[in-house]
Amino acid sequence: MKISFLKPLPFLLAVLIIQSCGNENTTSPTPVAEVKSYETVTAKEAPITKTLQLNGELLPYEKASIISKVNGYVKKVSVDIGQHVSKDQTLAIIDAPEMNYQIAEANSKSKIAESKLEATKSNYDRLVAASSTPGAVAANELDQAKSQMDADAQSYTAAVAAKNSFSAMGNYLVIKAPFTGIVTTRAVNSGDYVSSNGNNLMFEVEDVKTLRLQVPVPEAYIASSLPNNEATFTVSSYPGISFPAKLVRKSGALANNTRSETWEFEITNTDKKLKSGMFAEMKLPLERLQQGILLPNSAFVTTQEKQFVIRANNDKAEWVDVKKGFALPDKTEVLGPIQSGDKIIKNANEEIKSGSTIKTN
Repeated sequence: MKISFLKPLPFLLAVLIIQSCGNENTTSPTPVAEVKSYETVTAKEAPITKTLQLNGELLPYEKASIISKVNGYVKKVSVDIGQHVSKDQTLAIIDAPEMNYQIAEANSKSKIAESKLEATKSNYDRLVAASSTPGAVAANELDQAKSQMDADAQSYTAAVAAKNSFSAMGNYLVIKAPFTGIVTTRAVNSGDYVSSNGNNLMFEVEDVKTLRLQVPVPEAYIASSLPNNEATFTVSSYPGISFPAKLVRKSGALANNTRSETWEFEITNTDKKLKSGMFAEMKLPLERLQQGILLPNSAFVTTQEKQFVIRANNDKAEWVDVKKGFALPDKTEVLGPIQSGDKIIKNANEEIKSGSTIKTN
């Protein structure tokens, strides 16, 4: 029997023709990149204001730490803590017998020197009068009398200085209030020994009719103004009550450790409700001296290398390096080459590449 291998040929040709027809037009066209649309905000200049909340401490207008200038025993204590005292009011008396002896001795030496000076001066005056008669007094005798009088005058001056010095030290035996205020510390009792080495605190007196409130203001805000130099603060002792304060001075320098300037406020405290040492939470309604531009917080992009916003420029995305100024709850002041009228993408991110084509609305 003869076997034929040519019969399947028509079928194979048909398959090849179908495959060749199926391969035609298999290359698809290159897709066109989609241009994304972004919401923008228009940069506008406006007044920049912010209420800054800072903590501070209330301080007395004046405070004196009183120590003994002499060695001795406390003879009497006349005041106690919380007591109101007037300027030069006696706080305590110190008993120092040695000091009393020294004062008495200085007074005695002063009187002796004065008597000696009077005698030598009288002698000199007599010799001067007698010298008017020729040959009555030798010139050398007159010179010696004048020298003795001058020496006695110097001795008297030294004795008076010593007497005054001991008298001044004697005044320290009575401890007096340096100004009108309140005794906030009493550290001695009758019978205590005190010395002049500066280590024995006796009293602390504070003037609290007016209080100081010192607040550290961060460097970013020190060029701002405070309308009418007025602010308010609260303390935990009186919840819900705001107290007024007046800005009276600034330190004029930044603290190295905090990079802040100390602003000092004064508070009238005639009713003495406020106490020195209280912590206060202060609200400062600050204003920029010039207008600025505020942008939504979402418009800022911060990376490890830079901080920028994205400006829409002729349908192109443009990264613009900026810094932040005043920070508000939902907006932040932009510092950099952003001008009024610029279109800024509201919700920016790193995926919007600089130079890419964009649409805005």
